[in-house]
Amino acid sequence: MWVRVKSMVFVGVTMSALFGILSTAFEGKVVAYLPFEPPAIIQAVSHRNLLGNDPRDCSWLLIYILSSIVFRPAIQKTLGTTPQNNPSPFGSMFEQPTK
Repeated sequence: MWVRVKSMVFVGVTMSALFGILSTAFEGKVVAYLPFEPPAIIQAVSHRNLLGNDPRDCSWLLIYILSSIVFRPAIQKTLGTTPQNNPSPFGSMFEQPTK
């Protein structure tokens, strides 16, 4: 159990450090140009701290969020901190009883 806690803390600290480094490196810079106009909720993230009015400009924050969604499970699997496959000790009501 302590191995999982330690590796989860390691992943959290690493992602926080990476967030700080990227924040200072790409502040105010357009890193991507989206081929569509994102919805208003996503525009708040994709156009954060950018100059100009083009909603299709993309800041580093959207790329960071999407990559953390993609790479976090791979990192957790590598470090052995993936959640359990069957969290319920009682099973499912759709399972056949074993004899």
